[in-house]
Amino acid sequence: MFSNVATEPTGGNWRGGFEAAHLEEYFQHLSVFLGEGFRKWTFHLLHHNLAVRPLQLPCFGKGHVLIWFSDESSGPADDAAAKFEHVFKCYALPDPCPINVHAFPLFGASAVLHTDLIEFDRRDYQVFFSGNLNRQRAPLFLRLKFPTLDILPSSTLGTAATCSLSLFSKGLRAISHDIHSLPSSFIRFNGGFATGLTRREYAEVLAKSKICLCPPGFITNETMRHFEAMKLGCVVVSKTLPVSPYYTNSPIIQLDNWRGIHKILTSLIADNNRLHSIASATRDWWEKTCSPLSAARETAHILTKS
Repeated sequence: MFSNVATEPTGGNWRGGFEAAHLEEYFQHLSVFLGEGFRKWTFHLLHHNLAVRPLQLPCFGKGHVLIWFSDESSGPADDAAAKFEHVFKCYALPDPCPINVHAFPLFGASAVLHTDLIEFDRRDYQVFFSGNLNRQRAPLFLRLKFPTLDILPSSTLGTAATCSLSLFSKGLRAISHDIHSLPSSFIRFNGGFATGLTRREYAEVLAKSKICLCPPGFITNETMRHFEAMKLGCVVVSKTLPVSPYYTNSPIIQLDNWRGIHKILTSLIADNNRLHSIASATRDWWEKTCSPLSAARETAHILTKS
C-alpha cells in the first residue's frame, strides 16, 4: 500500500520514522479524498539534515510532491519549488514564499497519536514539561527553578542564563533537574537530547497533564511538542510563534518572553473552568487544523486544483 510514497534520498521505507503513525493516517485519508487521482502523484519524504537538502535532489517535476520535515531555518525554498510540482514544508515558510510551497503540520511522535484522551478533571498533573536543557530554554528553567528571579527583566535573565550554561555546562546541563515550584506538576529539564522519558512514557504523562509548557527547540520557537500537546487536549503555553495557519488565531497561550511565568501558571491552575475551556478549544483546533485528517483534506484541496 502507498507504493507511490518513499523517503529521500534513499527511496527507502518511511514507516519506521518518528511520525510514521501520523503519516500512515495522513496518506490513508489523502487516498480517500483524491480517489483514483491519488496514484497520479508520487510523494517524496525528506527529513532535512546537513548532508541532504532539496538542492541535492534530482529534478522530479510534474506529478511529484515533496513533504519536507525538520528544516527549522525558514530559509529560501526556491530549489525545492523548482524540482517538485508542490512542496509541503514543516516549520515557518520563507518570505517571500514560492507559490507552490505550502505549510504542513509537524505532527509529532507516533506514541502520542496512539494515546487516548483522558478526561480533563481526572488528569494527575497541573503543568508538564520534560525535555533537554538547551540555551533557548535556560531563561524558563531559571525562572521556574528559582521563582524569586522571575522579577528580573528578560534581557538580564537571558544574559545570566547564557553565562550559566557556558560556565557550568558540564555540571548544570549534564544532569536532570526536577522543578518543584508548582503544585502537582511534572517539570523536568534533562541533561541531553532524548535522555529523559521514553516516547511511551512521555505520551502517557502528557495525556495526564492539564498544561504543557512548550519552550523553543534548538533553533526556532516551533516544536513538535506544540502539536503533541494540542492532540492530547492540553493547554499550551509557548513563546510567540510565527504567522502560520496552525498558530494564528489558535488557543495557544503565546508569550513574548518568560517573565512572570510562575505567576501566569499559578493563575491558570487556580481557574479550572478557564483551563477546561482552553483545553477543549485546543483539542478542537487540532482536529480541525493540525490533525492528519485536516492536513490530508488541505493537501487534497491543493492537489486537485493542479
